[in-house]
This record gives sequence, C-alpha cells and structure tokens, in this order.
Amino acid sequence: MSELSPLERTMRRLKGEPVDRIPNQNIVMGLAAHYIGTTYDRFAQDYRLLAKAALRTSEAFGFDWVSVISDPVRETSAYGATIHYPHDAVPYCDPLVTDYAMVDDLPRWDPAACPRTADRLNALVVLKGQVGGYYPIGGWVEGAAAEAANLVGVTRFLEDVLLQPKALEPLLDLCNEQAIRFARAQLTSGADLIGIGDAVCSLMGPAQHHAPAALAG
Repeated sequence: MSELSPLERTMRRLKGEPVDRIPNQNIVMGLAAHYIGTTYDRFAQDYRLLAKAALRTSEAFGFDWVSVISDPVRETSAYGATIHYPHDAVPYCDPLVTDYAMVDDLPRWDPAACPRTADRLNALVVLKGQVGGYYPIGGWVEGAAAEAANLVGVTRFLEDVLLQPKALEPLLDLCNEQAIRFARAQLTSGADLIGIGDAVCSLMGPAQHHAPAALAG
C-alpha cells in the first residue's frame, strides 16, 4: 500500500479499512507550547499560538492530526466562571454554581460570541486554511460530567452524584446541550473530528456508570 496522508489514514482507520500504519494522534499541550518557545498560559489564550504549536509538533514528530486542545475550562469561562492563568501552567477555574437553583440562570452561550470558545474556533479556521485536506483537524469539548464538575467543584460533584443525583440532572443536561452546540460550531469552523474530555467519570464507581443516562456524562 502506498503511503497515505494523515487524513486518509485516519478516515480509513475509522471505517475499519486497511491502512499503511496505525494513526499516531497523541495529545500534546505543554510539549506543543514549549516546542514553539512559548508558555502554557499564552498558548491557551492565543489561537495563533495554539494553531502554530499544533502544526509544528505534528510536522516535527509525525503526528497524524492537528488539534486545538489546550485546557478544560474554555466552556467554563463561557458560563461566566472566573478563570486563572498561572504562569506556564494549565488554566483552572473557580466553582461558579453554589446552588442548583442557579442553573436556570446560567447563560445558553453562543460559541462564537464568548472570547475563549471563539478563540478555539479561530484556531480551527487557521488550521483549515493551512492544512485542511491533509491533516485531520481535531476539535474538543468537555463531557457533561467534567463540565458540571468544573462548575460546582469536583468534590461537590462527586458527593452529589451519590447524595442528590436528581439535583444534578438539569446541570448535566445543560452542559451536554452546550457541548453539542460547541461541537457543531467547531465542525463548521473546520474541525474534522471532535474529541470529548470527561475524565471526571473515571472517579465514579460502577454503580454510577449504570445510573440514568443524564448521569453518564
């Protein structure tokens, strides 16, 4: 088989078709930032650096995609949470939701109108213009459990999964709806694939994973 392009290799693999080799789609964020000589906090806040780092590392290390993954609190910022940007470290947020009655008042945000989500869309536009059709371009959203944990705090989220799961459902539903909206905006902006980060689910036990769909993230 002749050598495939990264996009061809990825799409054939997803379809279960033969490929010349397994696609190499590592997630590199801190490495990517440092590879182009910038700090993590700047990389996470400037779509131009995000796109540049993605492309340079893929070219240098033979990755089979370019992605716009940077940190888990882009969507959290769109809800109105305070985001902190420590020097050369991963951004993090303060919990926003202190009472589940607040969920009805949380914004149903437009990805193109919020600075940090729009920044990711801009990175996709840049990458689409530079390498679209050759590399698969990966977008990213937070899963419902991860986003809800950002908004209420991880410890409280995990406690409430056990103590008051019904109270969590409206928040999980909102996070899921907004993640879908953000994913669609990324596809429109140039993404070929959408990854979902929901690592908080790994902190939940088997019983919670068999709970109603709203709690499955």
